[in-house]
Amino acid sequence: MTIVVDVEVADTAWLAAGDVESLAQDAVAATLRRVGTRVYPDAEISIRLCNDDEIRSLNLAWRNKDKATNVLSFPAPAGNRGPLLGDIVVAFAYVSEEAREAGRSLRDHLSHMIVHGLLHLLGFDHESAVDAEEMEGLERRILVDLGIDDPYAGTMPVENLSVSS
Repeated sequence: MTIVVDVEVADTAWLAAGDVESLAQDAVAATLRRVGTRVYPDAEISIRLCNDDEIRSLNLAWRNKDKATNVLSFPAPAGNRGPLLGDIVVAFAYVSEEAREAGRSLRDHLSHMIVHGLLHLLGFDHESAVDAEEMEGLERRILVDLGIDDPYAGTMPVENLSVSS
């Protein structure tokens, strides 16, 4: 399966995370190895690495929440599994602060946000306890595949991940 991952660095502060293009490719590939049957061959995904002001505007426009958040997912219209899968938007200051508070590297937390956002694009959510447990379990397994420690073992419970689907 081939998937096109378009990474746009809208906030140059993200360059502190190093090669974000490779990081995004790796996070997407690891996620698809676990749940790739849900993806149309040759699908496309867009990842925008922005600042908190931009994500706050998006959060207000799409979720009626006038505050910044870590990651937002915008799936393609229902029933469309290709070629466009959807968009993921990640905010720098919000995510870097979460990483600092949790004692995690920016790279590891960004990987987690991309995995989390992509799972939303694939139809997973954490609205109920059962769904949250399934999604969190997938995230843990995918992150282990990437060599990243369990993000839920410490200070970041799933209810703090404010992602829309």
